Amino acid sequence: MALPAGVPSDFPLPPGTRVTSASSLTETQHVVGGAIPGDLQDAAGFFDRALPERGYQVGVGDAEGGEAEAPFTGHGFRGRWRVNEIPDCAALKLTLILIRQ
Repeated sequence: MALPAGVPSDFPLPPGTRVTSASSLTETQHVVGGAIPGDLQDAAGFFDRALPERGYQVGVGDAEGGEAEAPFTGHGFRGRWRVNEIPDCAALKLTLILIRQ
């Protein structure tokens, strides 16, 4: 599944990410769901590195018992990524929210 039309096509996603849902609440508000192979630390580390490399600023994140998340801004967007462990599964659940400013 592709990213919604309003989401930058070059938005960094961890290797192997499968987009499983994508919706636009309005022309400027987008929600993307997906699955990421690997573990929580690798996924969080990817976003911490890849977003700044692509010109996004990452805010103070949070990680606790099976989930990690952080806000970001850049390229005319503000948003938040969140990754949750799925019990007894080798994949993580991704939730990505982007709002065009």
